[in-house]
Amino acid sequence: TDTSVNRHRPTPLLGERYVVLRRLGKGGAANVYLAHDIQLTRWRALKVMHASIAQDPSMRTRFFREATLMASIDHPNVVRVLDVARDVPVPFMVMEYIQGGCVLDWLRVNGAMPAPLAVGVATDIARALKATHARSVVHRDVKPHNVLVHHDGTCKLTDFGIAKLRGESWASEGAEADALTRVGTAMGTASFMPPEQQHNAAAVDERADIYSLGSTLFTLLKCKAAQDLYVADPGDAQLAGIPEPLVEFVLNCCRYRPEDRFANADAVIVALEELAAQLGPVSESTASLVGHIDVLPDEAPTEVRRAHVAELLDLVATGAASAYNPDTFSSEGPSSQLP
Repeated sequence: TDTSVNRHRPTPLLGERYVVLRRLGKGGAANVYLAHDIQLTRWRALKVMHASIAQDPSMRTRFFREATLMASIDHPNVVRVLDVARDVPVPFMVMEYIQGGCVLDWLRVNGAMPAPLAVGVATDIARALKATHARSVVHRDVKPHNVLVHHDGTCKLTDFGIAKLRGESWASEGAEADALTRVGTAMGTASFMPPEQQHNAAAVDERADIYSLGSTLFTLLKCKAAQDLYVADPGDAQLAGIPEPLVEFVLNCCRYRPEDRFANADAVIVALEELAAQLGPVSESTASLVGHIDVLPDEAPTEVRRAHVAELLDLVATGAASAYNPDTFSSEGPSSQLP
């Protein structure tokens, strides 16, 4: 028997509202799970803090802050946060479930993106940044990993875990870095990070995100991470093969000095729309952005694949979830403190 499709009954229950099917992703401070909202009969993504840091006041503050920032941005290119459970031992936030995976998944399967498709993705990211910056939020971690694909092909920016408000001084750079270091998280990702963020992450403004967008477009076009784009010129070997207008765009995003980059997301969108007009439509032979789409039932699941049992047992072990059947999952029952 193929153990990957053997099933256990039943699935873990988070409080009395969410039935968890499987883990979608792992992070330094939280894991994300696919869950069914029993009351609203909708599929959701639940971001659940790691139990090991859930009692740390600074990490709880950061987690709730991320949820608040994301919930404040209502835009089709930003993943929506719908709710957050605060007064529980292990906090979690409830997000819309985006079925198409992230653009990094597309690169892993198909290699470098054709220019028209890559520009389309970058335009969606730029629109997300326009909405984000309008709320005075600087994302600080724009990269292909954090760009999800909706089932209609729309790209959505997610993971505001290290985002900041413009001019915010709620924590010193040292305190912020220390809190993140304890869970193995850097203040951004080196290949997508502007030089000023490497020196003083607490002081960056919206132009740091513009740099990261340029570096993300480079990665889409080349299927590899960039190296120090802030010192590159048009003849740089790593830019070989990229159409000349896109080279100019990437370098304009990634100038060393923030004041030499595009001034704002509006200017980026205008430039990308002009590039899209020059490049023409995406070829019909290009693989769709939307990869495998789960066909999920309308009702709550009553079984789970064996392959997902261990990761769900990890969730049960945190005390944040229980199981319907103690013969399948070792648990003492749902916590009355959870919703």
